[in-house]
Amino acid sequence: MVAALATAAAACSGDAAVRIAVTPAVRGACTIPADGSSLFVTALTDDGEVRSNVSLAAPTVLADLPASTRQITLEIVAGGGGIAAAGKSAPLDLRDPPDEVRIATAPIDGFCPVNQLGRARRAPLLAALPDGALIVGGEGAGAAAEVSAERYQLATGAFVPVTTPAILRQGFVGAALTTMPDGQLVVTGGPHSAYVTFDPASAEFGLPVLFELRFFHAAVALDARRLLVAGGCGSVVAGQCSAGSALRTTTVLDLVTGEPIDGPALTLDRIGGAAYLERSEAGREVVVVAGGVDLTGALVPAERLDLATGQVTVVTGAVGVSAPLPGGTVLTALAPTGAPPAPTAAVVVPGRSAACVVRPTAARAGAVLVPLEDGAVLALGDPADQVERYQPQDGTWQRFTPAGEPRALLGRVGAVRLVDGTVLVVGGEDEGGAPSRQAHLFRPRLLGPRAATATVTPLADDTAIGLISTDPCLTPLEAGRYRILAAGAGVGAVALVGGPLLQDGALSATVRVAAGGLAVITHARADLRIETVLRVGQPALVGRRRADVVEPLCTGGVVASLGAGEPLAVGASVRDGSLEVRVEGQVVAQCALAAEPAGVWGLGAVDAGGDVAIETITARR
Repeated sequence: MVAALATAAAACSGDAAVRIAVTPAVRGACTIPADGSSLFVTALTDDGEVRSNVSLAAPTVLADLPASTRQITLEIVAGGGGIAAAGKSAPLDLRDPPDEVRIATAPIDGFCPVNQLGRARRAPLLAALPDGALIVGGEGAGAAAEVSAERYQLATGAFVPVTTPAILRQGFVGAALTTMPDGQLVVTGGPHSAYVTFDPASAEFGLPVLFELRFFHAAVALDARRLLVAGGCGSVVAGQCSAGSALRTTTVLDLVTGEPIDGPALTLDRIGGAAYLERSEAGREVVVVAGGVDLTGALVPAERLDLATGQVTVVTGAVGVSAPLPGGTVLTALAPTGAPPAPTAAVVVPGRSAACVVRPTAARAGAVLVPLEDGAVLALGDPADQVERYQPQDGTWQRFTPAGEPRALLGRVGAVRLVDGTVLVVGGEDEGGAPSRQAHLFRPRLLGPRAATATVTPLADDTAIGLISTDPCLTPLEAGRYRILAAGAGVGAVALVGGPLLQDGALSATVRVAAGGLAVITHARADLRIETVLRVGQPALVGRRRADVVEPLCTGGVVASLGAGEPLAVGASVRDGSLEVRVEGQVVAQCALAAEPAGVWGLGAVDAGGDVAIETITARR
């Protein structure tokens, strides 16, 4: 890959600013479109953004960019004035500036080709790395198991081979690749009775450690040293689980001691599922295992495992391939390879025994779901010429034709989101059905964790994507307003602004509270958030919620009114550890916060019958 932009960074004036030399690259794929005329360069900083317009004709020096720049985005302007292509750097720390930052560009919602894989692969395993991705296994020529591994380098677009330990050279059929909180990757299962870690810093596999034999299982990190493996089967023939070999056991593996501990047994056979940590409070982990099929090939519903109590419950309505959504929910949709095409889609809501069934889409098999930075989910698979995006604000699907240079086929690919927000799509099959070496980048819109601001106005259809619902069944989009409902006591459904992850920042919104109360949400991630609950005639209550437990933090003033269904201005801000919540410009709560991790911000409805309509909402640094 030839980069769209080479940026040489050098610090000046201590930590006050940096100078960036912008050097356009040769025009071509993943770089500068033929009709590109100028370039917007935006530095995303801790406090906002700095935007510059530069020429594509010659190198340009941008002086005095903040040293707190965390990412750089590019938007290439076409001759007609529209954005022809866009790109974003990996996360940056300009206190120790790199010599060069290379940024690939592609049309928004479009593909561009990068260098080919070193080996042809159907359905390989992928995991993101700080500088690219690790690709292992898959199915090679003649349906033989591919035993090699390679690494995609984001800076160069090249694939380089990775040496694998001897035990992994039996292949990766049925193995799982799990990312730990510290970035280490763990290979469990497959045709070897051991687990092996991969260190992104050294780009090397470690020594194998004896572990149980298990194929096509689900796996998830529980904390920095433990992971859970669940389900799968105990033997395979010709790459498929043998008759009668399904495993319902689960095991918690301690990577420090190597000690395996039995977990609660699943209630269903599950081949090829995935696992997600729904609740991570110390001593009370709850895991959702979703996706996969039984030994007959039938789709099986999700299950929820409480590792502390051993209780396992089936989550009805949640079948198909799965992907995590912001706010701790899990999307299940479509069908995996080998199963009949399915149009179903549902969202697993924390604590609920029945999934929220959302609007179905076109039937698809061999589906691959990739969560995007703005909270949406990209769907690839058969039929191979169609691409769809799940929109979490109302549980709908958007089918679109990719711009740029789309892949010829998208069946049986491997895909993963990279640290620059692009999706790496590799392998699959060529027109003749043989395994492919193809590799492409898909460029979603630039909205992501380091964005300075995001505004959602439901009346404008193209911006409604920016809201993320924790329960699509309680967040309908009606009459140009985004409604949030509550079905029981306390905070019900929550709508979060997708994209920016904020520690310090501000939220402003215009809402109509038709019934019940209003919750202002900050620092939401997985099962933890800060919520300020506003009820008319009662003091504002600020608390830290973890799953279904709320730790009281502060009590504010009595809330006089929430507008009685008329437009109401609501705002919140956090600066230097102090939270302030306002209604119609009046402060109703002030609270000192601990150093909360960055998260997404939004609003929720409160108490049974609660009904809040959002007319517009903005989150900003």
